[in-house]
Amino acid sequence: MSNIVTIFFRINSDDTGLVFSNSENGPWETDQNFSTSVQGGDTVYWKMPPTNPPKTINSISFTKDGGENIFTSTPHEPQSHDCLEGVVQTGLPANTVEKYELTVEIDGKTYKHDPSIKIDT
Repeated sequence: MSNIVTIFFRINSDDTGLVFSNSENGPWETDQNFSTSVQGGDTVYWKMPPTNPPKTINSISFTKDGGENIFTSTPHEPQSHDCLEGVVQTGLPANTVEKYELTVEIDGKTYKHDPSIKIDT
């Protein structure tokens, strides 16, 4: 059975990079060791939760940065342009890992982070 998995990101407290969470309310991870577990067929979304004051995502992109290709195609922006969407391939063995770089332009400033995504058992 496929699921929807949402990876949340926001700007860190000193405005120098991104932090990630598998929950809209945190806890927020600041290092490259952040990883999300998925299963074959899952649809993955990368989203920024609402902020106060509101922030605008100008662009968001995914770049493979090592490991295996676990997505059916490179994650892309859907028509709403406020998130990134990718579908995980089926049939991959457990513990297959893809490292990636997420680049997000928010209110005209570019932020990058290098987490990973892993096929769960």
